[in-house]
Amino acid sequence: MVYFWLMVSLMVGVALAILLPPLWRERALTLNNHNSDNVLIARHRLAELKEQLQAGLLTQNQYSEQLNELEANLGHDLSGEPEFKPASDQGRWLALIVAFVLPLTALALYAGLGNYDYLLRAKEDNAASQHEMNDVNKAVASLEQHLQVMPDDTEGWIMLGKAYKYLKEFKKAADAMARAYELSPDQAETALLYADAIVNRQDGDLAGKPVELIFKALDLEPQNPRALWLAGLSKVQTGDLPIAATLWRQLAGLLPQGSEAQQEINDLLAKLDQQIAGTGSAGAGSTAANSAPSKPTQTDKSLMVEVRLDSKLERMIQPNDTLYLYAQALNGPPLPLAIVRKKASDMPFKAVLDDTSAMTKDMKLSNYDQVRLIARVSKSGDAKAHPGDLQGMLEPVNVAANTLYPIIIDQIVK
Repeated sequence: MVYFWLMVSLMVGVALAILLPPLWRERALTLNNHNSDNVLIARHRLAELKEQLQAGLLTQNQYSEQLNELEANLGHDLSGEPEFKPASDQGRWLALIVAFVLPLTALALYAGLGNYDYLLRAKEDNAASQHEMNDVNKAVASLEQHLQVMPDDTEGWIMLGKAYKYLKEFKKAADAMARAYELSPDQAETALLYADAIVNRQDGDLAGKPVELIFKALDLEPQNPRALWLAGLSKVQTGDLPIAATLWRQLAGLLPQGSEAQQEINDLLAKLDQQIAGTGSAGAGSTAANSAPSKPTQTDKSLMVEVRLDSKLERMIQPNDTLYLYAQALNGPPLPLAIVRKKASDMPFKAVLDDTSAMTKDMKLSNYDQVRLIARVSKSGDAKAHPGDLQGMLEPVNVAANTLYPIIIDQIVK
């Protein structure tokens, strides 16, 4: 939804830029420079409100109130008394009518004739989709020209980065956000946008620069919900589950009480707590684990896996080394679809992977027909592979097949 409003804002801005100058005549330069800043700020604020509404950080009433306030402020700014007197009153009033009626008419038509779901269905038509893409490309070209003239416009670089993300040009999006971050390194939101752009370029991997940016944003704004979410997710990826749980508990406390977003975070916290508790009792249950698989739960899809260590590598492990068994999508983000944590001393063992061991609500085993199975002994304790770790892999694996899949850990991670 954010991308739709971005596209509308850009196209309206271009249309006004074409129509208003000849109508405003003598005041064109002063009004255009003044109003372009206000419109640019309003566009960015509108995108932020949409994101906050979708994330559950604003109720519908709060969103409506802030949207009305934004419209009122923009109307006041646009109607402010300019520096020069117009050549004729008729030109001035006609320009104001165009400035207000054009965007309001477009919004009214959108509200009356369609919605975002309709637009998504309409995009299936190749001709319409191509026309829409051409409009976005033209808007991007206009932004690029603007930034050549005003290269220090942070908001302009942010908007350009978001437009590139919409076009799935992730490298260009990262470059644009890097420029915005260079101009505003002490703004938490800019750091998070830059981190998000790099993550998209890295196919969902938070490692490296994104983690640095996320925790810098958290230092700048310790109660930033987006920073807390991403920081917790990065700790899940590295296997630091207790720290992830601490970060997400802070996030849950900031979300609207009883909201869907808060419920999802609480569900994730419950799963994290189970995994943390399971890690502590893994050694005590090793004998049972060797003789029988964990009791499967009532889910539509699950995988039964048996993990063994190649005898040639026995001398390379310690009993307390951490062992991760997880399923991963064949294509897409590397976040585990289901994960079980054990100790190296538990091998050989059998386990069941299903949706109860998923890390997020959307990324779960039942959404896939085929996956990749990985079992890895981590020397550092991180879920992320490091040189010297021991690993076994099996792919592709059919989910829900009535089969016991054997994995032999027989490789050394280089």
